[in-house]
Amino acid sequence: MTEPAPLADDALHVTLLRPSVGEHHAARQWIGAASTLFTDSGAPITDPVPYQVVGGPGTGKTSLLIDLACSYCRQPEHSSDAVLLLTQSKRAVAALSEEIAAQLVGSDGLASQQPLIRTVHSYAYSLLARIAAAEGAPAPKLLTGAEKDVIYREMLATIAEDGTNLWPEWIRPALTTVGFARELRDLISRTAERGLDGVALRALGEAAGEPAWIAAGQFATDFERIQLLRASVGAAREEEISPALDAAELVGAVLEGLATHPDILARERQRLQLLLVDDAHHLDPQMAELIDTIRSGAQLTVLAGDPDQMVFRFRGADPSYFHNLAPLGSSHRIVLSSSYRLTPHNAEVVRVAGSRLPDNSQQWRELTAARSGTAAPAPMIHLTESIAAEAATVADVVRRAHLIDNVPWSDIAIICRSVGPHLPSLRRALAAAGVPLRTDAADLPLTEQYAADGIVAVLEAVSGTCDTTVAEKLLTGVVGRADPADVRSLRRGLRRTELAQGGRRDSGLLLTLLLSPTARDTYYAEHPTDIPLSMIEAGLTDYEAKPLHQVHTVVDAAWQSVQHHGTVEEVLWEAWNATGLADSWRVASLRGGVAGAQADRNLDAMMALFDAASDYVDRIPTGTVASFVRYIREQELPSLPRIRSLHTTDAVTIISATSAAGREWDTVIVPGIQEDEWPTLAVRGSLLKLNELLDRIAGVTPDAIVSRRAPQLADERRLLYVALSRARRSLVLTAVSGGGADTLTPSRFLEDVAEVIVPPHQRADEDSNLPAVASTVPHVLSMPTMVARLRSIVCATAPFPTIPPEEWDSYQQQAFHQLVRLAQAGVPGALNWWGVDGVTSDAPLWTLTSPRTTADTSPPPAPPHEPRPVTLSPSAFETLQECPLRWFLSRNGGDTAPGLAAQFGTLIHALTQASASGVAEADLRTALAESWPALGIDAVWLAEQEKTRAEESLANYATWNTTESATFTLDGLEVGVDHIFTAADLADYGISADDLAAVDASTIPVRVKGRIDRLECTDTGQYVIVDFKTGKTLPSKAATADNAQLALYQLAISATKGAVAKAKLVYLRPRGGTLGEREQHSLDVEQQKHWRLALQTAASATSGPTFQACRNDHCAQCAVRESCPLQSQSVLTRKA
Repeated sequence: MTEPAPLADDALHVTLLRPSVGEHHAARQWIGAASTLFTDSGAPITDPVPYQVVGGPGTGKTSLLIDLACSYCRQPEHSSDAVLLLTQSKRAVAALSEEIAAQLVGSDGLASQQPLIRTVHSYAYSLLARIAAAEGAPAPKLLTGAEKDVIYREMLATIAEDGTNLWPEWIRPALTTVGFARELRDLISRTAERGLDGVALRALGEAAGEPAWIAAGQFATDFERIQLLRASVGAAREEEISPALDAAELVGAVLEGLATHPDILARERQRLQLLLVDDAHHLDPQMAELIDTIRSGAQLTVLAGDPDQMVFRFRGADPSYFHNLAPLGSSHRIVLSSSYRLTPHNAEVVRVAGSRLPDNSQQWRELTAARSGTAAPAPMIHLTESIAAEAATVADVVRRAHLIDNVPWSDIAIICRSVGPHLPSLRRALAAAGVPLRTDAADLPLTEQYAADGIVAVLEAVSGTCDTTVAEKLLTGVVGRADPADVRSLRRGLRRTELAQGGRRDSGLLLTLLLSPTARDTYYAEHPTDIPLSMIEAGLTDYEAKPLHQVHTVVDAAWQSVQHHGTVEEVLWEAWNATGLADSWRVASLRGGVAGAQADRNLDAMMALFDAASDYVDRIPTGTVASFVRYIREQELPSLPRIRSLHTTDAVTIISATSAAGREWDTVIVPGIQEDEWPTLAVRGSLLKLNELLDRIAGVTPDAIVSRRAPQLADERRLLYVALSRARRSLVLTAVSGGGADTLTPSRFLEDVAEVIVPPHQRADEDSNLPAVASTVPHVLSMPTMVARLRSIVCATAPFPTIPPEEWDSYQQQAFHQLVRLAQAGVPGALNWWGVDGVTSDAPLWTLTSPRTTADTSPPPAPPHEPRPVTLSPSAFETLQECPLRWFLSRNGGDTAPGLAAQFGTLIHALTQASASGVAEADLRTALAESWPALGIDAVWLAEQEKTRAEESLANYATWNTTESATFTLDGLEVGVDHIFTAADLADYGISADDLAAVDASTIPVRVKGRIDRLECTDTGQYVIVDFKTGKTLPSKAATADNAQLALYQLAISATKGAVAKAKLVYLRPRGGTLGEREQHSLDVEQQKHWRLALQTAASATSGPTFQACRNDHCAQCAVRESCPLQSQSVLTRKA
């Protein structure tokens, strides 16, 4: 027999995550009323009357049900098939299954058969499948809320387009909105949970005289018919023909089925001997009816819950059934009041929050902590001045819990009222602090998850739904991974190459054609003679073309699958496989940290996308990639993920209060407890009068006065109650007080609980329970923050206010030594940072003996004995006047490509010159229309707006030109100016050596080179300089009198051609639409001296080595402001 080969070093290693075989869970000992559910032998009692177990957070309700199930299964005479444990979520099912399996492990290491653990909807579906099988029909198909939302919107769009009178006239404008579709779905779901179908809803609307309810009932009936029709048309197999139901309709369908199949109901009643229901406060009326229907044969029925944690009212939950199950004082009501989760401090906070809920006499709210001797930090409240400061505070709390208290990342949660508004700021702050973060997949739609959104864009590229937005998403998303600068460079290259080949297509269209095979085939079928894309792509530089290569690989793989008639799943797999991301994300995930948490999120999103594709193919085997893309893109609601394992990666969880129900963590931070956010009291269901409808179903008379805000406020308090009760040890609450222009106010809820959190001596004032607002942002306990703090101390030129002056030298010395230690340990930023290196060079850019030109390399027309002049254009001269640093940075790599305003100006200047040369107005408009796409304005509304402005500019110019030509004689258009001002002519302007010394100017020759838009002559032979502008804002008369460009043109024309009468700026289309002019009078002797000296000063300043930064009106539009020391957002970088 051959010996097995030894394992290689890189062989697969398996880690068992479940309890080991020999690990047994000690049986819990129940005391008090809970013990009455067990016999002396430990088996569950027999009692046909249902029991109600009610208790606050962490009081052992779920544990009691687990022990009842396990004790029943351990009895030799009992079968685990006779036990049914119902709960409200797939995650709860997984958690219960894992714990029960661990408890049922025997001494032989084998687990006995587990009881049936299901969600109510899962159990209802299994019953419905049995009923369908008995009828010889296929099992029903299930619709998620997101899927139903899409179908509703499609139907409503059709109704709006057809103009039918189904809906009242005052509702019709809202039919195509997302909000209306959701409200309608909510109304139909809530009524279905109460046993009303479309016909019954219509009848109720007719009886109440509510046309909106009548229309909703008819819509629900039409929806059912359409679903049956969709299932039957084009089905490949007979068993595919089945009705489609959502969760709200499922239980009602089961109740109807059991009523017509008493044999199935009888067998189910006979089978069930122990019926357990967890989180029974979430039951809706039909769920409650189902439980009453099946429990009559059970030996024992126990329902456990806490009405104060009922946070699913928006999904139809109604706690009245559970609340009325056993009267107060009944032996069948078991109250649990000792919390095994909460610390004494946290229990007090939760008790106060619960005391504000309606009916505050409930026994279970008198919580006591079972762990009275446990040492734990007291709950805290932090108020900050801004949202950014709040996010930094949360990051600091998380870091300290992990580093100081040794709390695993996965045992820390950030619970928000709603995740969306807080996610961006929290994600930035936590990532900067090195905190791995995971979001609950149920909180975000697929297309709002980075990885899934990028792969869906690939499907759009091969399905005929690609546009410029999708093309850019391909480049910047998970597929191309290019940054926006790379995309801008690529688009500039495409436009440059297109124009060089004589084409006029804009860069957005070219980008779409290059990345989408379907768009490319369609376009060239209609324009076969247009320039081939191969010629366009060949004209790109390697840098410009780089972002295209990876995208081409992925899109081509998906396209090949489409060509071979692959299913949606197959096309999706080919796209995903071609990205090569699986291995890199897997490695990152295993390494953990911030990158690992992002990789986990990406992989979870991809699994969810594949799940969606699989479900879509199962339901619609003939569905196309385009229809799947439309189905995914139109989903505005998140789909619940499949629970594959309870074992999550080591990352902090950010989750909504609703999703947090039923879970717990060591450390919980609850941010954003703001007024108008928590509570949010926006009226829900007001358009279709959902609340009035539910009242009518419940038997409330129409003339009864019913408060709408009170129940909503109670729901908001329950959400906070749930959030506060998730912490086993540490609880931290935060809010913003202030927040700038949009002032934020801490919530009244925070004021309530602050009473037992904030000691009196720490409160801001006598009228409030809240602490003072923190005036500073905390120093997050992270390595980058520590390095930055040490560096700031080392480089500081004066003691910090918080450090005693006599200790400052010691602080700096210690900071320096710590930086050395960190640098030796390889900590980034401890060694390579600004302040370590000296100045690279302090030599001037040129000297008087050998200057270099700054804007022109052609040999200047200067005498041999004079130094080479500095060349300045009038615009460069103006920039030097405003800010020498901007001039230097712009000419040394800091200038960006011409923006829209510059390109617009260039186009209008060219067209005005053509107009002045006699080109007809019709030809000008044709030229404008042909040239316009070259500007590459993607937004249609902006392109139309700017084109209108261009047409108005040309019309204004034509009117102005007629009047101007009658007043002055045209000397020339685009008149070149090229003149050298030498040291010899300084005296002609009255400039002495002392004048030069006073402004630190040299005698370097200055070459002025530029081009005047239009030069005119007066009747007396003097010149008029005209400079056209396409900006929107007219300068003041004072600013025009001091305009450096016009002044320099005046000096140059006076020196080369003759006297100048005036110079003027002509704004062709400023705000207001009418043409505007601003004049600069002829320069007198003093003004000529001033500007000649200014020219010499500006030329001398170009030598450096120091360039002054000057604050002025153009700072906000400066292309190099990020490198300016005067700007708060300046960022200095250097190459290694």
